[in-house]
Amino acid sequence: MRNYIVIYLFFIAFSFNVFADNSEDIKLLIKKIQSANVENRRELINQLKLKLRKKNKKNQKIIKMT
Repeated sequence: MRNYIVIYLFFIAFSFNVFADNSEDIKLLIKKIQSANVENRRELINQLKLKLRKKNKKNQKIIKMT
């Protein structure tokens, strides 16, 4: 029983680390995009796309592990 609890706690800690790493950066980029002018908006949108792709790849790796 103790082993199951330790494994469960490990997966909880691991999931918090993986899924919450870039959420603040993404929210900040969205706010910047909303207030940016036309010239800067394209660059900021590209940065957002890259961050979302990176996060998606991490999530896919985790799903394949399980």
